[in-house]
Amino acid sequence: MAEDILDLFNRYQEELKKDVNIDELNMKESALTIAAIKHKWAGRLMRHKLDLNRTERARDKAITNIINQLQKDSLVSLSIPALRKQAESHEIIEYRSNYRQS
Repeated sequence: MAEDILDLFNRYQEELKKDVNIDELNMKESALTIAAIKHKWAGRLMRHKLDLNRTERARDKAITNIINQLQKDSLVSLSIPALRKQAESHEIIEYRSNYRQS
């Protein structure tokens, strides 16, 4: 009976060594893939930030073009903040703002 318990203990010990070894390999594999996953998401974040910045620059350029057009076409002289407010409520800018929010 005592020998059976010792044999069982030794067998479990050997199995445990194999399990720990496999878990250690999985941990190494996971440690290597974590960096790749991090870079994938960081790259996606940077790509979206670039797209957002590009869109904001295009919006600012469109607002500036609309302000210039309003200054040319206007019979009365308006202040820049008033022109900017009109330009921001222009249908092209509102469409882009609504498109970006959805």
